[in-house]
Amino acid sequence: MKFFTTILLFSVSVLSDSFVPDAVQVKGYFPTHKDFPQNIIAYQHQSKWQKPDRLQEQKRVSKKRNSFIKLKDKYRKQEYLDMINRVRSVSQNCGKYGVFHPTTPLEWSDSLYQSAKNHSIDMATHGRFSHEGSGSKTDRAGRYKGIKSTPSIRASFHRYRGGIVGENIAIGYGKENSSLESAIRSWLSSDSHCANMMSPQYRNLGMSLVEHKMPNNKNRYYWSQEFGTH
Repeated sequence: MKFFTTILLFSVSVLSDSFVPDAVQVKGYFPTHKDFPQNIIAYQHQSKWQKPDRLQEQKRVSKKRNSFIKLKDKYRKQEYLDMINRVRSVSQNCGKYGVFHPTTPLEWSDSLYQSAKNHSIDMATHGRFSHEGSGSKTDRAGRYKGIKSTPSIRASFHRYRGGIVGENIAIGYGKENSSLESAIRSWLSSDSHCANMMSPQYRNLGMSLVEHKMPNNKNRYYWSQEFGTH
């Protein structure tokens, strides 16, 4: 359980609160949809780090800070897809949402990838950890509409034409918590994140990782994981 002291998660669940050991608290909301008959599947996921002051939005972002934002996805898209499909290829116990049996593999979506990449960059640039975009220049979909973006707005802006969009996000502190395996372990350890990854309703995936380099070498790693029913 040591892992939970250094990785933050965020998700949306069914108007319920659940406590995950080692100071990761999860709260969420579940939109309902006729295409999602059981009581899970179409939500975005979210939680709190035990030091919330580190996540406060900085209203003014300097050009110097922007120079420390680095995209980490080069040559890794297939790795992301293969990892999620391995998770989906075996049964997973998602706690209060029950056991999910092996389900169909996902296909990569460049539109959902662009949505994930934009959101990870936006969170890293502004020090945010939220499903809601900043509404600033780095929140391209939100800026275009004059609002703070949501996962579905970002997906639509990047030309994803699916039905339901789900999102998992995570943040890791320090290089030891920057790996794909670390993020996946954290999501699987959270009931709602686990159910999101195992939902048989989803058909497409896009994922992105952005590093925010910090002067104390405690870099922050922002993950966005997008699912769609296209």
